Amino acid sequence: MIVFEAPVLLFGGCYSNFQATRALLDWAAQHGFAPKNMICTGDIIAYGADAQATLRLVRDAGIRSIAGNCEVSLAAEAADCGCGFAPDSPCDALAAAWYAHAAGEVDGDDRQFMAALPKTLVFEMGGKTFRVVHGNVERINAFVFPSASNLELSRQLDMAGTDAVIAGHCGVPFTRRIGSKIWHNPGAIGMPANDGTPRVWFSILEVRSGKIFFTPHAQTYDFAAAAAAMRAKNLPEGYAAALETGIWPSFDILPAAERPWSGIALESRRTSGPAPVQPLQKLETLWVNTGTLCNLACQNCFMESTPTNDTLAYISAADFENLLRASPAGVAEIGFTGGEPFLNPGLPAMLETALAAGKTALVLTNAMRPMQRHLAALRELVAAYPEKLAFRVSLDHYDAPHHDALRGANSFAASLAGLKLLDAMGARISVAARTPWGETETMMRAGFAQLFAAQGIGLEAQNPAHLTLFPEMDALSPAAPVTPAALAAVPPEKPLMCATSRMAVLRRGASAIEITPCTLLPDRTLLDFDEPVTLDHPHCARFCVYGGAVCG
Repeated sequence: MIVFEAPVLLFGGCYSNFQATRALLDWAAQHGFAPKNMICTGDIIAYGADAQATLRLVRDAGIRSIAGNCEVSLAAEAADCGCGFAPDSPCDALAAAWYAHAAGEVDGDDRQFMAALPKTLVFEMGGKTFRVVHGNVERINAFVFPSASNLELSRQLDMAGTDAVIAGHCGVPFTRRIGSKIWHNPGAIGMPANDGTPRVWFSILEVRSGKIFFTPHAQTYDFAAAAAAMRAKNLPEGYAAALETGIWPSFDILPAAERPWSGIALESRRTSGPAPVQPLQKLETLWVNTGTLCNLACQNCFMESTPTNDTLAYISAADFENLLRASPAGVAEIGFTGGEPFLNPGLPAMLETALAAGKTALVLTNAMRPMQRHLAALRELVAAYPEKLAFRVSLDHYDAPHHDALRGANSFAASLAGLKLLDAMGARISVAARTPWGETETMMRAGFAQLFAAQGIGLEAQNPAHLTLFPEMDALSPAAPVTPAALAAVPPEKPLMCATSRMAVLRRGASAIEITPCTLLPDRTLLDFDEPVTLDHPHCARFCVYGGAVCG
């Protein structure tokens, strides 16, 4: 294993920006950093004007580097950069132009050098171990942004088997400490961090008294010359302008939670103020939490549902009838959630009551054994109310290992079997997935499309009504505060859940049902249906306002 005795300079994403890379090497020499104490996280070549010159600058200096997806693609003479951009998206179109330019600049020696670059690098400093990756530990082109959930970063850190992971690819510097481990991205040296300034970023790693320290550094350089070089070679204007403005030409790859920070300097991003309030516009959906008991104990369940957690008790069919009579007349939809709703023995009767009252009904379920015990009753309900009853099945990923990593061994196969049973009986179905994987929406939908086709399931993965990709919910993960401007920007056609919904719960030991703002905040009791909701919880930001999630 490589052992460093002195501080290490970390950088990534040179992106064919010769001017910025040259400036970094000059800074390193002035501050006593020898090339052997510098590490690049990959993507030496990408958007800029000088692919070969930048690659050879790093190579000839003797700097340690791992391969980014761009080096892998160029070395293999692949058709594209391998970033996983959505076909025909702005990023895809921009990438096609710069990739063709880069491919034309490099020669056989360059490709041989890139092909020999390692995919990962492990080293030690001061008794601590570090793993360098490009995207994440599993996939070279994974985008891991500052808004990544603690759940996913913990999973990646566990796989890394080191005290810290140093990653690249996303282009935004950040450090996250999770327990005793650290995820760090030094940022990109060849492109600004989408923060409205032309600065680029690197960092210094030190271990002092057994503690790890990552110190970020902003680098200034002749960005005007770099932009002019791009224009002289007829490269995409969007990236040339980004060098000057500090704003990326497209936000395709940005998670919804990152977009509000566009154009805001990194050091100004921790501001907060009074949270705005969302009034109830019209109660259209009444959610009923049937109880927190569940047949699974999933990682990062926001309800903390398990086979033993009965903090929220079963709502009975009689309780539901009384609730329905007391609810406002405009309620059109009843949503049933949990826990696993089908563990509540009264659910079939509650569905019958809701449907007979002219409401539509939506059940959120894992479609496993608790649901499958009620197949006969469900067939009758589907036959009697074919357009009124719908089921949304939780499949956290399109392959079994990822899904099972969150929900338990063999849960994917059982949920998939339940989904197929619902489909076979002609029920209205949809699927909900989680997105902590660092995959773009394009990757997720493509994977589910293959799954649906292979299993003969009549769902269109590109249709958000058929496949919902939910932002990850983790109250401990960072979230931009909800601002009045952000609330005002919520599209009218996709109102927040608390603008049109409320949820009913029965707390263990309580004598009466209580009303809460939404399915995400079961611990907040409202005095009545009309009480406005203060948007001060991390779920409000990550899931609804910036995540754009719609639960109905």
